[in-house]
Amino acid sequence: MKNTFYLFLLLLIFCCASCEKENPADFRIIDAATKAGIPNATVALFEKESNGFVSPPSRTLVEIVETDEEGVYNFTYSLSGDRTYDVSVDADTYWQSTWNSYPRSPTIEMDPEGYVKVKMRKVDTTEYAKISINTASVSLGNIQFSGNEIDTVFTDTYRGGKSLNFTWWIAINEVKERTIGEDIYFPPHDTTTFEIIF
Repeated sequence: MKNTFYLFLLLLIFCCASCEKENPADFRIIDAATKAGIPNATVALFEKESNGFVSPPSRTLVEIVETDEEGVYNFTYSLSGDRTYDVSVDADTYWQSTWNSYPRSPTIEMDPEGYVKVKMRKVDTTEYAKISINTASVSLGNIQFSGNEIDTVFTDTYRGGKSLNFTWWIAINEVKERTIGEDIYFPPHDTTTFEIIF
C-alpha cells in the first residue's frame, strides 16, 4: 500500500512537471493557408502596462527574434505574471500579424499575400465613359478611369487564400449604364488576372 502511494505521488509530480513545461514546437509562425512554418519571420515581443481605464495600455518592446527554417521562435525574456504581452510578426510576402494573447497562443498564423492584375479596355471610342471600381482594397480604395479611350492596367495586393467582391459602375456620357460585381479569389503568393471590357 505504501509503495502504491509513493508510485502515485511520483506519477502526479511527473504529470505536473510535464504540464507546466512549454513545448518549443508550439512556438511557431505558420502560413494561414498551408499551415507550414514561415522561416526568417521577425517576431517582436511587447510588454504592456495599463494606463488606467481611459488611456490604452502602453507597449514597450522587450525582445526581437527570428524564426528558424521550420518557423520556430524562442524568446529569452522572462515573462512577468502581473503583465500582459503582445507579439507582432513581419515576414516577406505576408500581412503583418499582431497577437494579443501571448503566451497563451504561441502559434501565430499569418495571411499570405495574393495579387490581382486588372486590365480595362473601352471598345467604343465615340462616347465619353467613366468607370468607377470599388476594389475593397485598403491601398487603392475606390478608383476611377474616364475618357473616350480607356486602356489601362492596375495591380493590387490582398490577403491570399480569400475571396473579395469587386464592384464596378460604368457611366456613358454621365448616364449610369450598369453596375457589375464579381467575386475574385486571390490564391496565396500568386496573381489573379481578369479583364473589364466595355
